[in-house]
Amino acid sequence: MEEQRVVPTNLKELEKLIVGFRQGELTIIAGRPSMGKTDVMNYFALTAGFEGYLPMIFSLEMSRGMLLDRMIAACGKISRLKMRDPNRYFSEKQREQWIPVLTEVSLANVQIDDRAGLTVSQMRAQVRRLIKSNPERKPIVFIDYLQIIYSSVANTSNQTAIIGQISWELKQMAKEFDCPVVCLSQLNRGVESRQNKRPFMSDLRDSGNIEQDADVIILLYRDSYYGQTGDEGEDTPHEVEAATDSSKEKLELHVAKNRNGPTGIVTVNYSKMTGQMKE
Repeated sequence: MEEQRVVPTNLKELEKLIVGFRQGELTIIAGRPSMGKTDVMNYFALTAGFEGYLPMIFSLEMSRGMLLDRMIAACGKISRLKMRDPNRYFSEKQREQWIPVLTEVSLANVQIDDRAGLTVSQMRAQVRRLIKSNPERKPIVFIDYLQIIYSSVANTSNQTAIIGQISWELKQMAKEFDCPVVCLSQLNRGVESRQNKRPFMSDLRDSGNIEQDADVIILLYRDSYYGQTGDEGEDTPHEVEAATDSSKEKLELHVAKNRNGPTGIVTVNYSKMTGQMKE
């Protein structure tokens, strides 16, 4: 029987395009701030963990606790606003489901490294250690996010060159460990000034060699993103009370580059309140 070479996404329409995350390949998932990049990463990491893989997340910006809270909210379909004060906002049903949800998240065995300022070389060393201590699981690496990876390139102020070197190193890491590497990336502000705000590969910030090195590039877009003001951090207490845990909106995943297959757009249901994503 041939060895499985892809990590499933659990999104049938997306798998028609990319099949899954292939071993040895670099995937870039890009979007504007608060578009949903971290929630998409968490979804793919949890999916991989439930399928028996070893998801490793290098969270260079968000703390381990914050990332786990997001995973718990998504698995339990619980509003993140309500999770700020569970004693006040949780329903009786949510209180009863708390321990089962924690158990479910733990079963994914997601490894989180939230150290800031890591270089790709430091990540590689950690991946090597985790692989050695978990020989029964094949790894998949997630990084949040590209532009804040610390550069080992000396004596240069050229940000494009630095990002290009980092993207090349990420591709080499995928090849070295024969595992998928999925890295989040920011997009340029230029997309905001266009009438059509759906992103293109050219909107990748400090793109450098990103377009060349990446095997797959997925760009995120939500219509509602441009119809809202403020962020969830600005909600008032009465808005927390009114938060609907199951509220959904459309999130588009634009497969803008696919070295080994077709490109296209996949639309999923996404809840900004819970971070949950599904077809």
